[in-house]
Amino acid sequence: MERGKFVVVDGLDGVGKGVVVDAIVDFEKQRGRKIFDVHTWWGKDLTQPPIHDYHPRVQDLGDAELLVSSEPTYIGVGRRIRNEYVKKGDRSYDPRLIMSAFGLDRQEWLQSTVTDARKAGIHVLQSRG
Repeated sequence: MERGKFVVVDGLDGVGKGVVVDAIVDFEKQRGRKIFDVHTWWGKDLTQPPIHDYHPRVQDLGDAELLVSSEPTYIGVGRRIRNEYVKKGDRSYDPRLIMSAFGLDRQEWLQSTVTDARKAGIHVLQSRG
């Protein structure tokens, strides 16, 4: 079985990462690819409890051919990053703390989902990395 590709669209805030990811997803949908959008799985509304409070496993992906994601994630450490560190308002955090949190979030996501998805031949498209 062919390993899935792992593609990351990265760049500074506001450069159009989401536009690029959306264009790729639209193109793949037109080609008939089955898409699993992990944002829908988690629930992006940070004011509500997550729909699923864990990363999807390969068996959760069904017949998906492309897994679409972004970082930080919307559960666990990633949710905390989005709610507290990124939208900190008047609070200030040591940049090393924030970097460590991002690293932990990425490690958890890669180990729990991306690696197995790729082994199963599922491609992964991610905004930020």
